[in-house]
Amino acid sequence: MNIQTRKSILEVGEDRVVYDGQFITVTSREFTNIKKNKKGVWEVVNRKGTVGNVVGVLGVTENLEAILVNIYRVPLKSWIVQLCYGGAKEGEKEETAAGRELIEETGYRAEKMEKLFEGPFNPAITDEVAAIYLATGSVQVHKGRREAAEDIDVLLFPLKSAVDELRRISQDILVDIKVYGALYAAMDLLLGL
Repeated sequence: MNIQTRKSILEVGEDRVVYDGQFITVTSREFTNIKKNKKGVWEVVNRKGTVGNVVGVLGVTENLEAILVNIYRVPLKSWIVQLCYGGAKEGEKEETAAGRELIEETGYRAEKMEKLFEGPFNPAITDEVAAIYLATGSVQVHKGRREAAEDIDVLLFPLKSAVDELRRISQDILVDIKVYGALYAAMDLLLGL
């Protein structure tokens, strides 16, 4: 498949910070539809205190169990099954940040870290890009060290049946859709499925 890019009819203009909070900023980004000669404003949310991509990590144990977290997310007022997520700190490599997040949130340390893919994860509201890592040979070294705003339970699923299990429970509990992409990629790499 050959995907061609073309010049957009949307021309991006100036940014203006309209909210500057402790953890995020909201920017008002002007744009013009040059075909219809109409101006508009897009509100863009940005995370503070991190550099580069957001990192997500799917841990996999030596017994081929997928390590996920069930985390209470205040914006949704609900528990969400998801990958471990975080951001790199100043001077920290992405791969290192992924390993740090896995240890902090689950207590598991990976033997090997490999980038699966990267891309925008909510392009209608943020300009952030996520890099998703696969952490193989993960072994538990402690119970996890959570931040005050984190309520997390660690979940282990057999890698081979994790997608089916999550589909089943997603009738009753929210599952972050990025989990499925990471699981399919991991199954392809590790199990040849």
